[in-house]
Amino acid sequence: NSDDLTGNFLFYVPKENSYGFTVKTPGYITFFEHVSLESFGEGEKIYRNIYLTPIENDQIFTLNNLMFERSKPVLLDDSYPALEKLVGILMENPNLKIELAGHTDGLGSSKTKQELSYRRVERIKDFLIGFGIDQKRIETVGYGGTKPIAPNNNEENRAKNRRVEIKVLDVGS
Repeated sequence: NSDDLTGNFLFYVPKENSYGFTVKTPGYITFFEHVSLESFGEGEKIYRNIYLTPIENDQIFTLNNLMFERSKPVLLDDSYPALEKLVGILMENPNLKIELAGHTDGLGSSKTKQELSYRRVERIKDFLIGFGIDQKRIETVGYGGTKPIAPNNNEENRAKNRRVEIKVLDVGS
């Protein structure tokens, strides 16, 4: 809970651990951060200014930390925390409608890449439906390598192009 006047809050935790904290409220994108306290001194305070992003129509954001088997629409276990956060956003905002857009790098057959990107976002949609999210709230599209955000000239840039974006279609009322 926070101070009603300032919005600040304070809590004490043992130094030996690391912690994840989440800030969420309906109508805003949930914020999550992981903090390790090992490098901080005894009694040292950590300050964070957290600005939540309102969810608005036509807003696009990347769903980070999604990993698939190479060239397959199979989600790796490390992807589930990010997907569970998306489930939370959709549950907290029951009128929210989204589009899941799959993107790949530009290497290989464009038809194969388009199909792979589509199958991957369909797999994410299935995951969301499995948590009770109405399928009518989720549209999917696979762009393959047609919309790069970086040149496909090295592995680091190709990795940036392999992504899933969420577009807010309707925030509802």
